[in-house]
Amino acid sequence: MAEQAGWLVRGVDERQVVRLIGVDVTAAAERVRVAHGLGRDSAALAGEGCAATALLSVHVKGEERLTLQVQGERPRLSFMGEIDADGHLRARLTPSDAHSGDHKIVGMMLAVKADAQRELYRGVTDIPNVRLEDALTDHFTRSSQVDCLLRLHVEQDDDGAILWAGGFYVERLPEHEVHQFVTGEQFRNEFSPLLARDPSEVVIELRAGLLSDGRFRVLDEREVRWQCRCGQDKVEGMLYALEVPMLRAMLDEDEGASVQCHFCNDEYAISARRLAEILAEVEGH
Repeated sequence: MAEQAGWLVRGVDERQVVRLIGVDVTAAAERVRVAHGLGRDSAALAGEGCAATALLSVHVKGEERLTLQVQGERPRLSFMGEIDADGHLRARLTPSDAHSGDHKIVGMMLAVKADAQRELYRGVTDIPNVRLEDALTDHFTRSSQVDCLLRLHVEQDDDGAILWAGGFYVERLPEHEVHQFVTGEQFRNEFSPLLARDPSEVVIELRAGLLSDGRFRVLDEREVRWQCRCGQDKVEGMLYALEVPMLRAMLDEDEGASVQCHFCNDEYAISARRLAEILAEVEGH
């Protein structure tokens, strides 16, 4: 059965004074919860991480990809999310039983944008006992030097399953000789009420071309879908990079190899015969 898709929508208000991004990553967040057997708090934090990863990916294009890592000291946790320009998202969070009733984290957040050849951007942000949405707001403010507002939100049922996960981002556009312009104070007075609204309703309205009592001009919409980048060919490609003694030990002692993907938990088996073929090719070089 095909994975259900979420989406990312990007656009501007009718006066072109703010840029807005809305994301729905519900299906991907639930996929992460199920794949890793996450408890309620871990699932909520993973859902927020998936939404944050999608929001950060708005300027990713071509072969570029965006990676978000969160390392928590309190609660002790590790999150990693990756997304490419086609909206293919994968993520994982450990441990499965992290506890954070208020969803606050003490730790560090790392955002990296890279293409197939090199790293294009790296930004590190402290998380000083705040929610991930506060740390992400700080990241956007520091990296873009603009006024912004941001919400991440996860809804769960009594068993912890993800009913909705997503968020939105509002950025004040700089002064322009053609477009209208609002000051920082005007921006906060006019758009801060969005933070008090149900985030899922705001995101749905944005997709429909609405913004409270005004209009929203959609500039771009793309699917956001869970898709892991693992596969049998990639696993075997990793084996080609190993040194001969290690490959020989795997063949002689284990009579083959088994590799489990850290993101989707799929397991790939390499038979003794196939491993012997790889060993022979590596030795031949």
